[in-house]
Amino acid sequence: MAAQEFRVQEESRRDQLIAIGSSLFFLAVITVVLWTRPQFRTPFGCAIAGAASLFFVWTLVREMHALSGRKNWPVVIDEQGVHYASPGQITWAEIAGLEPVRSRQRVDLRDAHGRVRVSLPYDLEDAHEVVQFVADMLADRWPEVPLPHEFGQDLPMPTLAAGASAIAALGGAIYLMRGRPLVQLLCAVAMALVVAAFVAWRLRSVRRLTVGKQDLIVTKGTKPRVLNYADIDAVALFVVAGKAERHFDVKVTFRDKSATYVLPWGCDPFDVYATVKAAWERARTAAAASATPAAAR
Repeated sequence: MAAQEFRVQEESRRDQLIAIGSSLFFLAVITVVLWTRPQFRTPFGCAIAGAASLFFVWTLVREMHALSGRKNWPVVIDEQGVHYASPGQITWAEIAGLEPVRSRQRVDLRDAHGRVRVSLPYDLEDAHEVVQFVADMLADRWPEVPLPHEFGQDLPMPTLAAGASAIAALGGAIYLMRGRPLVQLLCAVAMALVVAAFVAWRLRSVRRLTVGKQDLIVTKGTKPRVLNYADIDAVALFVVAGKAERHFDVKVTFRDKSATYVLPWGCDPFDVYATVKAAWERARTAAAASATPAAAR
């Protein structure tokens, strides 16, 4: 196989500069408004300004750290392994595991000692092709699991407890702040936003995926959807660009060129991709084998 070369997109650096400039602009606006408008320096106004400032400072620090550590150097993939300017290179035989690090927007390739030998950023040009190629080269490292196999992960109990505590606190504030309709309205809006965010997550995210011998069962929203392998044309790893950051997902493309994403929340995209693709390929091979004797007759 001939070597393939991929380079970090220049646009990704521009996007980071835009985020840094926007954060600095809004921090300056908040500072000027509080300095020149004493009527806004109330406890409520200061609390809102402080929360907004913390968000913009966090965004500024994150983007500056990513910008300072980014190198516009090539990734070269060939039959020997993966070569990347920082932190180094690794052969296929040395790779012991792939670990997606969503907070750092990259995939780490680790050796048998757990050391990171190569990092593949999510914003590589054709990142999904790069990482999918690496995953396919390492396909024999994933153990074959008995089917049907289920992937799924509910929200952690601390997160649910925090959400329930926030709703209870807002409800208590509404009760205690009788006579202050503005505060009660703000608390009610905050409570509605928390509930709406949870409902939107339940309806839009894949909560469970069952990989069977003949089909996939995707539980998204209130009704599970059955995807027959005979209708599937391709299974791929794909980089999805969200509002805040990129993430990997498992994309299933059908014969009519429509597509859907099947990665459940909190699951490892490489495990799901390897299991789904292996099951789909086995079903396709079995279908082709059964069709051949029928055609011969």
